[in-house]
Amino acid sequence: MNLGKEVRSVSILISTKNRLHDLKECIDSILLQTVKPDEIILVDASDTCISMEMVNEILVNTGIKLTYYRQDVISGKVRKTATWNKAVRLALGDIIIFLDDDVVLNKHYIYHILKTYHESPGSVVGVMGRFKNPKEDNATQERPSFLYLLSKFIYKLFLLPHETGSGVMQPSGFPEYPSSKNDVTHVEIMPAGNMGIKKEVFEEFTFDEWFHGYSYQEDDDFTYRVSRKYKFLYTPFAALVHKSSTSGRDSIETVETMKVVNHYYFFKKNMPKSLKNWLAFVWSEFGLLFLRCFSFSSLRNLSLSLIGLTVFKNFSAIKGRIRGYNRILKSLLLNKSIEY
Repeated sequence: MNLGKEVRSVSILISTKNRLHDLKECIDSILLQTVKPDEIILVDASDTCISMEMVNEILVNTGIKLTYYRQDVISGKVRKTATWNKAVRLALGDIIIFLDDDVVLNKHYIYHILKTYHESPGSVVGVMGRFKNPKEDNATQERPSFLYLLSKFIYKLFLLPHETGSGVMQPSGFPEYPSSKNDVTHVEIMPAGNMGIKKEVFEEFTFDEWFHGYSYQEDDDFTYRVSRKYKFLYTPFAALVHKSSTSGRDSIETVETMKVVNHYYFFKKNMPKSLKNWLAFVWSEFGLLFLRCFSFSSLRNLSLSLIGLTVFKNFSAIKGRIRGYNRILKSLLLNKSIEY
């Protein structure tokens, strides 16, 4: 495949933490691309520098530059977004593709991201690809189960993040991502693990450095703000598999508290404060609490939910969410900015 003179220089930014095997799979899929990047930027929060050593060894003689950053720690807190802001300012590429360390790209991923730019007006500054089901290419793939479809319905019902929407921000302050396999469409938000952004955007916009640690919705915050002025597109032809690795995460309780607090922070910062939106916010948080109490992964797990065993199993997650709600209430009562 040849994009001719219109090919732009590309930097790929990958955030990683203690996921050596996942990271290697991601890098291997990058090396199989029909259009190679000029640079890989590794933002590393791992306990050691072994990720850098591995990637550096893999990239020898490939012509791809490795740029390495340890994630910034400010006031004792890891600040991923602060490191991203530093990295994008110094990136070589005029298009920066953000990936998670646990994704595997189809071999034409970069090509189709660039192709979408070339075939679109200059006002398009961002392109996201499609999250692909890892079983999608299996000719004998089974039809989705009733419980799977019910789970999807519940995510839609409670206005939670889901991948069967139109690429807009819902009144709840949660995104819905597109899933079409055929159409290039306009979107309002893009996920940081699957998006390309023109470098020039960062002359006007930056990631909010309030977000720290593993973060959550920092990408929604950035892309939603940018989309108020510029255009983003979704292309189904730039596909990747997101394995959703659970390694390298904080404790379940800490993550759940962070998700509650970050959702509130994003909502209060970005969404119109109409009664409809506030009700949608509360409804979505009720839905998430409901999903911590009931499991729809199998009939057996649903049966366990009905007798309260899922609540017992997910007690740490529920406790984390309640702690998050307490922090929201405290910030409202004291009229102060919310923190972890």
